[in-house]
Amino acid sequence: MPNWRKSPHPDLDHATRRCVVDERGNIVFVSPAIGWMLGITASALTGRAVKSVLSIVSSLDRQSEKVELAGISSGFYEVALLRDQRDPLLMPARIDLVEAPGGRVFTVIWLDPDNKLKRQKQGDFDAEARDFAAFISDSQAKAKQAAADKYDAEYISKTDSELRHFLNLTGDLMGVYRRDMSFVRVNPAFNRVLGYADADLRQVPCIDLIHPNEREAIFVVMQKVVHSAEGSDTRIDFECRARCKDGTVRYIEWVHKAVGDFIYIVGSDVTNVKQHEAELERREAQLNEAQKIG
Repeated sequence: MPNWRKSPHPDLDHATRRCVVDERGNIVFVSPAIGWMLGITASALTGRAVKSVLSIVSSLDRQSEKVELAGISSGFYEVALLRDQRDPLLMPARIDLVEAPGGRVFTVIWLDPDNKLKRQKQGDFDAEARDFAAFISDSQAKAKQAAADKYDAEYISKTDSELRHFLNLTGDLMGVYRRDMSFVRVNPAFNRVLGYADADLRQVPCIDLIHPNEREAIFVVMQKVVHSAEGSDTRIDFECRARCKDGTVRYIEWVHKAVGDFIYIVGSDVTNVKQHEAELERREAQLNEAQKIG
């Protein structure tokens, strides 16, 4: 398990699938990895009752241990992920009941399909669960304040006609996604080049658009902006293959920059350049072969 530093956005390890549940049994945070396992985006899972997607089967520590989430003791359990129209997925899990600043109580659930967490010390779980619960509590407080201030996350380009025309005219792929990797908005070039409608993009985290062979490496790179501290002005640049809706692949050079609760992205389609370079390499190889024969 990673040793998180204390920051406004704790680091999230892709291999550790995690969710946080409030006193009412509702999910207040879920990592994208759990969403992928269930086939539901993290943003769609947030606010749902945890019992609708996860069931505690039995205790792995004590045979007589209560298996209802309310009042559960911290420890190791076998749980089942309730996947829509598929068989439940059984796996071990670590569950901790922790109190956050202000007296709020949260349940932190780590899914452990590789059964690695039992090697960790109890103190590690206690500290990390408290830090994470504190982060969730702080995030919710900020969200309430934002709602009180009537902050609208959909303000991006909708209320600024000049910016909207600029986004519509450019040939670059431009978009905005939240820190849970769910899309907020993209420009027409984004829809046109990759073939996804806005409704399609609302159903998947942005990492799903990356080619499967590059997804793990790009996910690690994206953590730098997704979990950057507020006001850090963090930016990343990378090139990767993007999956189009029709199954084809485009080479995109991306720039991602974190600003507040959002990540702003700009992408340049360099597929034609890549194809031209590949053609030149092929012709050069043919010429070299011909020279050897001649």
